Amino acid sequence: SQCFGGRFDEIAAAPPAKKGAPPRPATAANLRADYLAAARLVLAACAACRLREGEGSDNTAACVERAAVDAVDLARAVAGALAEELGGEGPHPESDRELLKEWCEFF
Repeated sequence: SQCFGGRFDEIAAAPPAKKGAPPRPATAANLRADYLAAARLVLAACAACRLREGEGSDNTAACVERAAVDAVDLARAVAGALAEELGGEGPHPESDRELLKEWCEFF
């Protein structure tokens, strides 16, 4: 999760539009293709992290807990970003519909 600063804020909300400029589509801001690729890697790493037989140390348990927290935070960030982009009036007219579909499938 270090590629996302640990809280996935880059995905959770689009950066504010510059004064006088129209808002950018989410697929050019917080739901970009490179973020999706990195999010897939994070989720795969979280899924692979588990306690094995005989690994009962506090350090190992803390690592597994951190992976679980990262997975939950990632889900929260993606859910919020998709709700923001797809809710209300629907997707931004310039959003890449295929990329949005990939984000929905990932979620």
